[in-house]
Amino acid sequence: MLNYIVVDREKPVTAGHYCISMIGVVTGYSMSLLKTYRRSSFSFINTNSYIFEVKHSRSFIGVFNKVTAEHRSTTVSIYFFNSLIRRSFGEPHVFLNNSMYLTNVKATKHDHFVSEVGSIGYVGYDLFRYLRKRTGLFSKKDTFGVPDVFMHLTKELVLTYQTTIQLKSNCGLLSKQYILKLKKLRCVVNIIYITPSRALIVLKRISKKGITTIVRTKYLGLVTKAVTYIHKGKLMQIQVSRRFVKRVRLDGLHFFKSLKTVNPSAYMFLLRYEFFDVLGASPEIQIKQTTQRQDYLTSIKPIAGTRPRGRSVNEDLRLEAMLRSDLKEIAEHVMLVDLARNDLGIVSAYGTVYCFNLMSIEKYSHVQHIVSTVKSKINRNSTMAILNATFPAGTVTGTPKLKAMELIDKLEPMKRSFYGGSVGYVSTNDIETAITIRTSLIHKQRTYIQSAAGIVFHSRPVGEVKETENKVVAILSCINKLDGGSTINI
Repeated sequence: MLNYIVVDREKPVTAGHYCISMIGVVTGYSMSLLKTYRRSSFSFINTNSYIFEVKHSRSFIGVFNKVTAEHRSTTVSIYFFNSLIRRSFGEPHVFLNNSMYLTNVKATKHDHFVSEVGSIGYVGYDLFRYLRKRTGLFSKKDTFGVPDVFMHLTKELVLTYQTTIQLKSNCGLLSKQYILKLKKLRCVVNIIYITPSRALIVLKRISKKGITTIVRTKYLGLVTKAVTYIHKGKLMQIQVSRRFVKRVRLDGLHFFKSLKTVNPSAYMFLLRYEFFDVLGASPEIQIKQTTQRQDYLTSIKPIAGTRPRGRSVNEDLRLEAMLRSDLKEIAEHVMLVDLARNDLGIVSAYGTVYCFNLMSIEKYSHVQHIVSTVKSKINRNSTMAILNATFPAGTVTGTPKLKAMELIDKLEPMKRSFYGGSVGYVSTNDIETAITIRTSLIHKQRTYIQSAAGIVFHSRPVGEVKETENKVVAILSCINKLDGGSTINI
């Protein structure tokens, strides 16, 4: 039950309006966002729990979402609830920049995660061709038909902790708006604790007929071609991906709950839309900017170099030692750290780009990675400039980045769509997005997963095939627990 409410008032945002944060303290329950199941198809769930130093787990959920915006090719569509209210033409990065100013949510000074949220959603990999003026690339047909960019434009933001629910918004205190915000907070509690959950749906297996597959031998050929490009000096490293399809349509929330249990990661997310769901357990930041006093601090966390987890402690340590001493993995990681430094250097103050925790090991349920953190200080706030400099991440493309993306377009048989893009929040002051790796798309009675291997001079094709399969083991094991549908590679 809702025990009491605390209201935190900040300085005025505009005349007569204050930045307020209402915190409802709930007792008698163990808070879990997974108890919430929105009836509206437009809702998002994003859980953020940090690996190793987890002090508390916090989730934020968009409720009362009235406005959503999507971008397909050159068309921008704005929806009020589920009804189309505006359609225009424009490039997606301009649309994304404009979406930051369509809402006026402010965060309190005590909050270190969400600050002045403008929009929350996903950005597909193909946004890069507009950012980098490479519109001739990626002319392949999109096998999904989902938007390139899809954002929730939130006017209220609800955060949940273990025993508290927090509603952030701007409104005039001692006004009708303020009373409405209090009512909304109580409504959120009712949604979580009183509203019955909708039945979880797991469809039965679907016939294998009518499906075109590209077997492992095809991917081996792609890796061999990539190695040849590297030997000819066209590039130093490239990420070549392959797609897996599970012939079963799962309910997104059920899948998300299983994935959160099996493979907890730095970024757990579920984006629910009318015709498809995007969910994942991404371990890697795409870009993060936070405001600290007058400084804008940014960070990138390159992850490159993979080994499976061991069945015992000794085997796990042995595999870790092999990973640390593997020259191929080290070369791949160092190149991507250098690329991250160069990307941040474009928009950072001179002499402020540093690498922290170089080549440390992070372990997940089924794999372990080599990880580094690159940080810098930005002279002026420019969210789109940061996105332009760093998107897409070098860990899903290669180096040199533009040449790698050109060759990816030649090698991979289909448009990447959601894979290799980013998911998270973008605002006028802050940005925090995760790379859409270890991510699934549930669409038209199928579940799609994609993974890539980093190809360098000394790569062995068989080893790269195994790497792509190791990276999707956690997601596939979750699906297998929910249903035993067939898996194919395309």
